[in-house]
Amino acid sequence: MEGVFFSYAVYSKFYICLSFVSLTRVMHRLLTISDPYIKVPIMLDMLFPRAWLTESALDDAEGRSNMEVQTKVSLNTIISSCVNPGWG
Repeated sequence: MEGVFFSYAVYSKFYICLSFVSLTRVMHRLLTISDPYIKVPIMLDMLFPRAWLTESALDDAEGRSNMEVQTKVSLNTIISSCVNPGWG
């Protein structure tokens, strides 16, 4: 039983480490991409489940999907916000 627990602990640590590496790669891409039309789809895939994004929005009169509504909201937010200057 101890061997099974040990192998599970090693596997779970490896999986957490692998998840952290892939998360840092995506975050690095989001921080370095300046074009909002490229950034928004990556951001939406990180924040929302794909099944929810493909469903139609409940409170949208035009019958758009959640992805279309969130894309419009996110683009408006990113475009209207100011970009902070870098240090140095």
